[in-house]
Amino acid sequence: MGEVMEDRSRLLNTKEGESLSIDDISDVYMQVMGEHRAKTNMSLTTRSKTGEISDYLEVRRPFGAAQ
Repeated sequence: MGEVMEDRSRLLNTKEGESLSIDDISDVYMQVMGEHRAKTNMSLTTRSKTGEISDYLEVRRPFGAAQ
């Protein structure tokens, strides 16, 4: 995260007092976390191709379904 913030801050005129805003810092955070999720293959979808919920070890069933 520090590397990306340094790259962004190089574009600013720090001699005149410019610094990264809260929005810039949150954009950096979202970018870094997105790269981390892509690198570790963390899927943001919770449903499989068949529509089943795939985020738990046991598949959820609707109320009243036979067990």
